[in-house]
Amino acid sequence: TGKVPENTEGKVTVTVPDGSYEDTSGNPGTPGTGEENVNMLPPGVTVDITPDGEIKVTFDPDVDPETIDPKTDIVITDKDGNPIEISLTPSEDGLTWTGKVPENTEGKVTVTVPEGSYDDTSGNPGQPGTGEENVNMLPPGVTVDITPDGEIKVTFDPDVDPETIDPKTDIVITDKDGNPIEISLTPSEDGLTWTGKVPENTE
Repeated sequence: TGKVPENTEGKVTVTVPDGSYEDTSGNPGTPGTGEENVNMLPPGVTVDITPDGEIKVTFDPDVDPETIDPKTDIVITDKDGNPIEISLTPSEDGLTWTGKVPENTEGKVTVTVPEGSYDDTSGNPGQPGTGEENVNMLPPGVTVDITPDGEIKVTFDPDVDPETIDPKTDIVITDKDGNPIEISLTPSEDGLTWTGKVPENTE
């Protein structure tokens, strides 16, 4: 008896040549042969995480989906190593699992599939898989300052895309009666700070 080495895959043939052995009477033996498709390769898994928190865990096609338990086989943690509870949705064949980290998550997110936590259809335990990404799910903010003499300063957070700022629609200025006040606003060099002044005689 014996066993083929690990990582062997495909047809394995065992042959006993004609006359390579004898019985106790000295008669040469007949040949013998056997073959089988062997799979000793451990299956793998791929983990993908996008900066906006989309998670995709894809197991190899020969993995047995019945051996995958997302609650224990897919471990998701935040930048401090604390678990993140996420509802993961399987594909129709059960080999791809997707989800999204909760809103207001910021920093490194790590997804780990432990070694041996799943098997392929031949019973080979799976290889580990991991992925990490710096995720920013925090909504950006803005600060508005108005002085008693009518100076206006609107400052957007540093991670705001200035291309998305339209001062004509994004910065609305009104008087005490709710009527719009037309003001020319000047952007800073980085486009994240806008300044202006209300017209004279505004009260």
